[in-house]
Amino acid sequence: MNKSQPPHPDEAPPLTEAFFAHAVHRVGLKPASKRDALEALKNPPPGGDFVWDAVDEDDRPLTAEEMRAGIAAAKKRKASSKTSE
Repeated sequence: MNKSQPPHPDEAPPLTEAFFAHAVHRVGLKPASKRDALEALKNPPPGGDFVWDAVDEDDRPLTAEEMRAGIAAAKKRKASSKTSE
């Protein structure tokens, strides 16, 4: 593996709890406690628990129409794979 390129996803080490603990330590963040996380779940924001920052289109939540189209496409692929067996 070339050190100047990131590893291929199949070659990357698994993301373990130790990895996340190290990453949190490096950037100086304090991880939320279990109690804090459970408390936050009790009162989600009015629009839901995900807020899109409009930076990366890949992170944008699907619209209802996009979701229906994706489900229909998946059903179609599944049906065509059953008939080709």
